[in-house]
Amino acid sequence: MRRILCIIIFVAALFYEIPLSLAASIAKDVKEGNRLYKDEKYDEAIRKYNEAQVESPDSNIVNFNVGTTLYKKGDYQKAVDLLTKSLITKDSQLEARANYNIGSSRVRQGSAKENTDLSEAINLYKEALNYYKRAVDLDEKDEDAKFNYEFVEKKIKELMEKQQQQQQQQKEQQQQQSEKQDKEKQKQEEEKQKKEQQEDPKEKEKQKQEEKEQKQKEQEQKEKEKPQPSPGQVPQGKEEEPGREGEAEEIPAELGEMSEEEARMLLESYQQEEEAGDIEAKKRKAHYPKVLRDW
Repeated sequence: MRRILCIIIFVAALFYEIPLSLAASIAKDVKEGNRLYKDEKYDEAIRKYNEAQVESPDSNIVNFNVGTTLYKKGDYQKAVDLLTKSLITKDSQLEARANYNIGSSRVRQGSAKENTDLSEAINLYKEALNYYKRAVDLDEKDEDAKFNYEFVEKKIKELMEKQQQQQQQQKEQQQQQSEKQDKEKQKQEEEKQKKEQQEDPKEKEKQKQEEKEQKQKEQEQKEKEKPQPSPGQVPQGKEEEPGREGEAEEIPAELGEMSEEEARMLLESYQQEEEAGDIEAKKRKAHYPKVLRDW
């Protein structure tokens, strides 16, 4: 910018804004404050301006001088607050210069935000642009205000283009990050499937063996639970087959010499079996020859 600040100190004008009885004292404090300001003793200058402000708290000129001095100290927000109070003046020149200095304060604030908060920086520059425009409207001969207006206008355009580039870069980075995450996820899935495929044959074999053992156990359990036939009892579901022709019955092994009574009983038993066989043969209309037994 061509000119950051313009500080104006109206000492004589104070006599028109306050009673004459206080004019001399206030003028003395303001004059001393101006001298300290020129010597860059800003803290001392502010103290003198504050002394004048005690006597005239609503003085637009004192508010302007304090705000301008705060700007020189780098306290831009407080400078804006004091300069804004001076805007209610009826003096168009003072109002124009107050707008100019507020614009310069916003420029400084915006510049400090460029690397940390680009959106906020743009907003501050836009505020500065409005104050410079008001300064030009009040004083068309103020070339510095015109220059600064054009300068800030270009600055805003540059920062907006930069913001768009950053947003585009951020969008691309997010897209790349998303694609990277998708690839990593896909890779993990492929590795998982590959591992499962490698382990699958062994797992299947193990499962098959377990099923086989389970079936075997179930079969053994069924065999244990199955009722066993008592001696001489025909198993359930089966029938004894009748003796076939030409087949001889098994002769029990000799156990020793039989008594006469045992021989008689055995003979009667065989006769009964033969008679039963004859009856069965007649039913089937078949002939079974008698089987001779040697006693």
